[in-house]
Amino acid sequence: MKILYLDQYFSTREGISGTRAYEFARRWVAQGHRVTVLTSASRYSDLDGRAQQRLVERRDIEGIRVLCIRSYYSQQMSRAARLRAFFHYMIWAALIGIQLSRHDVVFASSTPLTIGVPAVWISRWRGTPFVFEVRDLWPQAPIEMGFLRNPLAIAVARLAERLFYRLAARIVTLSPGMTDGVVRAGVSAGKIVMVPNACDPDLFGAADPAGVREKLGVAPDEILIIHAGNLGPSNDGDWLLNLAGALARTEARYRILLLGEGSERERLERRAAEEGITNILFAGPVSRRETAPYLHAADWGIVSFADKPVLATNSPNKFFDYLAAGLPVLVNTPGWTAALLQEGGAGLALPREIKKAAGLVAATDREGTRRAAMAAAARRLSSRFARDELAGTVLHTLRDVRDQRPFALEPLLKRATDLLLAGAATVVLSPFLLAVAVAIKWDSPGPVFFRQDRIGRDGRRFRLWKFRTMVEDAASLGDGLNVGAHDSRITRVGRFLREWSLDELPQLFNMIRGDMAIVGPRPALAEHVAQYDETQRERLRVRPGLTGLAQINGRNALTWAEKLAFDVRYARAWSYLGDWRIILKTIPVVLRREGLYETDAGKQDRFNRFDDGDDRTTRP
Repeated sequence: MKILYLDQYFSTREGISGTRAYEFARRWVAQGHRVTVLTSASRYSDLDGRAQQRLVERRDIEGIRVLCIRSYYSQQMSRAARLRAFFHYMIWAALIGIQLSRHDVVFASSTPLTIGVPAVWISRWRGTPFVFEVRDLWPQAPIEMGFLRNPLAIAVARLAERLFYRLAARIVTLSPGMTDGVVRAGVSAGKIVMVPNACDPDLFGAADPAGVREKLGVAPDEILIIHAGNLGPSNDGDWLLNLAGALARTEARYRILLLGEGSERERLERRAAEEGITNILFAGPVSRRETAPYLHAADWGIVSFADKPVLATNSPNKFFDYLAAGLPVLVNTPGWTAALLQEGGAGLALPREIKKAAGLVAATDREGTRRAAMAAAARRLSSRFARDELAGTVLHTLRDVRDQRPFALEPLLKRATDLLLAGAATVVLSPFLLAVAVAIKWDSPGPVFFRQDRIGRDGRRFRLWKFRTMVEDAASLGDGLNVGAHDSRITRVGRFLREWSLDELPQLFNMIRGDMAIVGPRPALAEHVAQYDETQRERLRVRPGLTGLAQINGRNALTWAEKLAFDVRYARAWSYLGDWRIILKTIPVVLRREGLYETDAGKQDRFNRFDDGDDRTTRP
């Protein structure tokens, strides 16, 4: 299966952001699927967008074809700059996506919500089903956080959200709360598949913490709480500083490590210095791979979010990283992560009130073995979120929809172009066509037109029209279907018509009727089709054409096997823009009169060794 994966923040384990797309994609590639990721660079990725010179940088990462658009993003950027980054990626992803080879399914991962635009555009342009992954409830999250306030902008965002949900073949959510949010937007629960974030025990399960505490200045008897991740407005860093201050007043010695960066970090560092909160530490950012030793050096992992209902629906990467590392977890929001901890005994759901939260943590640590029991429970709980199984669930979802064929614009535009150009050419060239007909009739006895049954799209038979260029019953004379440059069966007018490919002009009528297109494999003889293997039959998936890939890459100088290989390649990956490139390349081929005739070797080709009643054609 060929999968186009849209993720604006793609990163490997060498970056400092989540690796969901990377982890899924590399597993799918290992199973034999072809995955193309259309992404951009961010401050948190290991794709360095600032050093990128070209608009699109192509990379191969463990078999994943990664196309990185030159569009940088960082939370330190102003809101206006971040919006520009969203829209820059959105526009270029849409334009680039429709120029890529065809995929079986488009998988788009939000956030931001704007990623739905290129996903829908590519899906509806190509007629390819798309699956929409909701990693955060947008626009609800920016609305509750106060980032999106303009009523018109909110209305547009709400409309876009519902449109993306409606047009998606399936929707993947990361938590029960997100599922509920999508259902509230009018989506049937049967269309939704919940696939939470996952644990990576191969990365976080066993790591050497030696030297980490010494580097941080944390004594062996101090209790270290780690917050490994972003420090933005949604993470409520002030709550973490308040917790550190409250814990400093307990009998135990606590340190809270904020390992990461974000738009709030500088302000939080200033506040800690001004208020003398000395048991708060700032470090990093470090890559996902480098995070593992820090987790093993800590005693607790904490997940902090602002007190907003929408943030309780989150499925934070750090939560699952803590579980994979066997680290008991603290959360400060209600929701499904709090319920998981309570159900599995793997940590504590802290109240928002600072004194009560600090007291609960301190009381748990005083109980001696309770924290160790929670650590063991965390490891057990992590087995419920195995990355391989969750990647398999998403892959199964993509397989389920791959055969769906949504409305497609590209074939309609191709057909409209065929009608417009063929109709215009017929009108403009009608005097010339009449003159050619008179010349053929005057030059040699026989009909003006050569007509023959050919096989078109999906194996349908149709009547092909050409100007006659050879004497009557030519196939029963000379070399049969093999026509050389000095073939005596070619008439005088016929030679002129062949040299300039004018004998094909009556196929304008075939194009108007819908039997043919301007670009496509040449129309096939029924006897040829009978000899096709399974791969070669793929050329019948599209309308035959007046010109095609084979015609601009050698025409009749190619062997039949080469021609058919070009035809199959076109059928698998045709595009409207690609058709125009073929049309433009056809012009110099015709003017240079290249590849008009087969070589003598073509006489032995299996496709030429029978009498089909054709007057001369050797082109498929």
